[in-house]
Amino acid sequence: MLPALYALAALLLLGLCAELAARFYLRRFGRYYVWEPHARTVMPLDPAVFPRGDALVRFEVNSAGERGAALPPDLARTYRVLVGGGSAAECFFLDQPSSWPEALGRSLSTPEHLARLARSSVHVGNVARSLTDCRALVEMFARILPHSPRADAIVIMAGASDLVRWLEEHTPATLSDKPLPTSYLFARHPEGPFGFTPATLALRRIAAALKRTLLRPIERRDTAGKRLAANRASRANATRILTSIADPAPMLAHYEQHLRELTRLLQRYTPRVVLIRQPWFEKSFSPEEASQLWMFGDGQPYRERVTDYYDRSVIFPIFRQIDAITERVARELQADSIELRSRIPADLEHYYDELHNTPKGCALVGELVAAALLATPAHDTRR
Repeated sequence: MLPALYALAALLLLGLCAELAARFYLRRFGRYYVWEPHARTVMPLDPAVFPRGDALVRFEVNSAGERGAALPPDLARTYRVLVGGGSAAECFFLDQPSSWPEALGRSLSTPEHLARLARSSVHVGNVARSLTDCRALVEMFARILPHSPRADAIVIMAGASDLVRWLEEHTPATLSDKPLPTSYLFARHPEGPFGFTPATLALRRIAAALKRTLLRPIERRDTAGKRLAANRASRANATRILTSIADPAPMLAHYEQHLRELTRLLQRYTPRVVLIRQPWFEKSFSPEEASQLWMFGDGQPYRERVTDYYDRSVIFPIFRQIDAITERVARELQADSIELRSRIPADLEHYYDELHNTPKGCALVGELVAAALLATPAHDTRR
C-alpha cells in the first residue's frame, strides 16, 4: 500500500504545483479579451421576429478577442479601426457581414479609398458589448489598449446604454462608480477567483482556451431572438405607461464625466477618436411599427417581469440631451463626431426597434462612418 500512497501523494503534489504555476502564468502573462478569442457562434433567427433580418447569424471572434476577421500579418500596411460601444455597435442579432462595423470595413476597402488612406488593406475589430455604458468602456479600454495592435482610428457609439441602465436601475439620483466585476467586462481575463473545484481551476481555463484555439468549435444557439419577442409582448401588455420621469441630470453628468475620461484615454493610443452620436428611431409610429418596439421599461425585462414602461415622449428628449453632450465633448476635446439620425430614414427598413439597425440600416451607417473617416483629417492628440 505504501508505494501506492506515495505515488498518489506525488501526483497530488504535481497537480498542485501545476495549478499554482498556471495561476502564476495567467497573472503574469494573461491578457484581457472582451470576447472569447476564436469563439464561433451560429444563431438561426425566427423570420417572424426579424422579418428584415438575417435567417442565420454568425458571431465570430478573432485572436484579439474582437468580433471581426483575423488580424492581417502586415499591420504596417493596414488601416486599422477599433469599434466600441453598446448593443447598437455590437449588432448581436445581425450576421457578421451585415453589421455596420463590417460594412465600414468594406466601404473603406475599395481601391480608391485604400489609395486615399495610403494602405493596402483595412481591418475593423469590434469590441462593443450590450449595455456597456461609458464608465464600463473606460475600464474596458484601459485594460485592452496597452496590449492591442495600434489602431488608426477608434470609433465609439455610446450614450444609449447609459440611459437604458439608468432606467433599469429605476432612475437613481446617485450613480455608482464602484468598479465593475471583471467577468462583466471580459469573456477571458487573467484574474480569479480561483479555487480547487473543477470549474475554478486555472488549468481548466488554460485547457479550454487551447481547445478553442486549436479546434475552433461552433456553438449553436437555437433560442436566440425569442427573448426579443417576449420583450415586445411585455411592452404591449404593460400595466402602466409612465408619462413622467425623474430628473436625468445625474445620469447625464455621469455620462459626460466618463465620456470625457474615455475620449482622453483613447487619444493616448490613437491619432483618431470618433464619437458617433447615437441615432434612434423616433416618429409618429404606425401600429405595425409600434408592435416592433419594446424598450424603456422600469427594470430589466431580460431578467425580470417588467410591468411599467416609459412613454417615449419622455425618453426621446433625453436622447437629444445625450446627443448634445456627445457633440460638445467631441468639439471641446478635439475628437471627431458624426451625426447619423437625420441621415437614416425613420422606418422599419432601417431600424428593427428603437435603437438597433437592420442590415439595410447598418449598410448605411457603415457608409456614413467611412465617409467621415475619409473626409476629415485626424486629430493627433496622443500624449
